[in-house]
Amino acid sequence: NRTTPNSHTSMLSNPLSVSTSALTLAAIQEEGEDSEEEALFLLDALITALIEPVPFGVDGEMDKDDEFPENIVR
Repeated sequence: NRTTPNSHTSMLSNPLSVSTSALTLAAIQEEGEDSEEEALFLLDALITALIEPVPFGVDGEMDKDDEFPENIVR
C-alpha cells in the first residue's frame, strides 16, 4: 500500500498535516495589518460558521451536523 500526501492514512499518521489553524491565524493577522475592521469581519465569519453551520447532505436536506463544531475545532 502506497501512502499519498492526501490519503486518509497520511492524515491519521500525521494529524498536523491537515491542520489549518496556523493558516487561519495567519489570514486573520494579515487582514488585521490592512484593516482591523476586515480582521474582525473574518473572525466573525469564522465564529458564525462554527455556531451556525450551513445545511449539509446530498441536497442540503439536513439542518446541521451535530458533530461539526467539535470536528472543525480539532
